[in-house]
Amino acid sequence: MIPTSQDFCFVYGCYTVTFLLILIGYKFGKNRRAYLYHLVFYLIYTILMVFVYMDKDNFRWGGSLAVLLYSGLFIVIHWSVFFLIEIVKAVRNFKI
Repeated sequence: MIPTSQDFCFVYGCYTVTFLLILIGYKFGKNRRAYLYHLVFYLIYTILMVFVYMDKDNFRWGGSLAVLLYSGLFIVIHWSVFFLIEIVKAVRNFKI
């Protein structure tokens, strides 16, 4: 069961953008190993969410809100960790 409401379409778009950014970073970035780690973590939580989406009981009695929360939470955590790593790298390389 794949929900197609506007909220879920937004989450699908976030997953797609994240995947594309990881692929672009892997292909053109300097540190390919870091993007490979991001890709592995991305695939792990995407596979986990596919299993959650496959069970139609998760969408009963308002459960779709929990599925939506967990789907978005993984993306937000991944982006936060990615940007935090980039900020720390920038601060380390900053010289006056």
